[in-house]
Amino acid sequence: MKQKRSQYLKDYYIQATSLVTYAGERFDFVLNADQEKDLYWIRFRGLMDCDERFTRAHQVAVLEYKDLNSTMDDYPDDIPDYDTSHREGIQINALNRGVESNASFISMPQLESLEKWDISLKSKPDIQYYIAYDFYTIDNDHFHKRPYYGFFNMSDINLRLLTPQFNHISMEMPSFPLLPQREEITSDIFCNQDTMSDKNCEENYCECPHGIKVPLNSVVELIMVDEGFAYDANHPLHLHGYSFRVVAMERMGENVTVEEVKKRDKEGLIKRNLIDAPVKDTVSVPDGGYTIVRFVASNPGANTLKIF
Repeated sequence: MKQKRSQYLKDYYIQATSLVTYAGERFDFVLNADQEKDLYWIRFRGLMDCDERFTRAHQVAVLEYKDLNSTMDDYPDDIPDYDTSHREGIQINALNRGVESNASFISMPQLESLEKWDISLKSKPDIQYYIAYDFYTIDNDHFHKRPYYGFFNMSDINLRLLTPQFNHISMEMPSFPLLPQREEITSDIFCNQDTMSDKNCEENYCECPHGIKVPLNSVVELIMVDEGFAYDANHPLHLHGYSFRVVAMERMGENVTVEEVKKRDKEGLIKRNLIDAPVKDTVSVPDGGYTIVRFVASNPGANTLKIF
């Protein structure tokens, strides 16, 4: 029971009008049923690919107070369309916003966990690793092959497919399953930004079993940077095998580089919540910004960071 309780956040102390959930995220919230006994719309509307630019996706449900014995004729008079599915007020986990936002927007690091302080929140982590992410304009052999239909050979931009990558590397699965054949794992089957430094992956398409090795029981800090050169949307990321503390989140501009984030951190301009940071296993990264998470690497095995 304690483990389940540790996932809850103190967000019920915050009077909010709405909250945003991204792929893979879950929230528990308390609805304060203090209105006149009646029927009310529960409203949802989509963001990004489902927003007003595209499908204007929206859904509704009816909240009914007990013992009303209502019918469909008693539904609220207003029409619950896309435009009326938004209410002004305080919003939790807003699109492309972090702690730099005003008081109308509350981001993840500003919430408090019921989980007490633990070693993952110590002042300096044992391992710090930067992960750049974006959709890149590159000749990915799975999509585009020069000189016939390379990325820039396609005159119709709708036929150009961008390549999503971590640190300019696409994941290629190993030739055997890692857990049942872990005795066959050797250090040279994996790659990362350091081992691929001579490949010029920013210009050339790079693909390999992408992984980083961390010591068992070390405190790991991942600084995930959405460079923001393609699209204008948060990207949710999920870590298998762990929950983590969300200690920082900020949007710096329309786009950003890892070097700019490193410089900002060196100047002491990145403030981490190392007191009561919320516990999650899925979190979004603002477009043109960063999200920083902490965890203790206490679960040995082939655990992976996943893009939604």
